[in-house]
Amino acid sequence: MSSANVTSDDVAPKFYDSISDRYDKYYSQDQGLLAFIDQSLELLPPNASVLDIGSGTGIPTSLAVVNSGRKLHGIDIAPSMIQLSRKNVPGGTFEQVSMLDYTPEDGQKFDGAFVVLSMFHMKRDEMIKAIGKWKDWVKGNGEGYLFICTYVAEDAAGIKEDMFSKDGVNVFRLFFRSVA
Repeated sequence: MSSANVTSDDVAPKFYDSISDRYDKYYSQDQGLLAFIDQSLELLPPNASVLDIGSGTGIPTSLAVVNSGRKLHGIDIAPSMIQLSRKNVPGGTFEQVSMLDYTPEDGQKFDGAFVVLSMFHMKRDEMIKAIGKWKDWVKGNGEGYLFICTYVAEDAAGIKEDMFSKDGVNVFRLFFRSVA
């Protein structure tokens, strides 16, 4: 498979399953991330419905949403991440589905949606296309918010050649190099 034909859905489940046991160690206590989540939640009404796109283990984003008293639905493509989310955030609902394929039930619009550190594996063109979909999942007319805190695969290491090979996206190596 050439890297030109590799999509994020081809690599994401395996990648995120492979890091699920140590993901929280690196991201759950990041003070900048926690501040971003808290400040974002302040913009939402107390009874808001919130979607966590790429919910991962549920920590810290989904947990913060539920602890704030808001309704939470999380989606993630990795089976192990969904299992951890359900365990870590029993007050939320979680669904195993690709962030590129998900469609809210009955045309539901959320008050807010978070996309937090869940696009490591995406190419820039995929990210731009995805954001175009995600914005439609939140309420319009300035009533809904799409909170994004991430970077794209091509920016992860600063060396584009490291990101892609004949076998696809090399996010596994980049992640472990950055956290090792």
